[in-house]
Amino acid sequence: MSKDMLGVALVMVAIEFPGVQIFGLLVLALAMCFVILKYSPYKKAVDNLLNLLIEVLYLAIFVIYVVTYFQGQQEEILGKTIMILMYAIILVCLVSGVIYFVRMVRELCSKRKEVPRQARRDP
Repeated sequence: MSKDMLGVALVMVAIEFPGVQIFGLLVLALAMCFVILKYSPYKKAVDNLLNLLIEVLYLAIFVIYVVTYFQGQQEEILGKTIMILMYAIILVCLVSGVIYFVRMVRELCSKRKEVPRQARRDP
């Protein structure tokens, strides 16, 4: 969450300097990939993998933008590529959300089974 706020702050502060914006976001994405690979901050391996995949997709967007910006390639190619990568990010986030939902349902069902039933009293 703080990474996202830092990214937004970087974009807002350097609004007139797109090179600073993209470089900062590129460094931030690289740093997050490093942190996820080195420290595995999430309990489940699948969470680490999905978050790493999201960061790599963001990193790809930034790298593609820098490469096409300096090569002066067509903006249409850049736009379509970024759209495809953003769709991939959305798909990974949806998969992550479904996995989280399934975990929550399993946890709630297991807690429900653990609660002992009260003895019935017949009047």
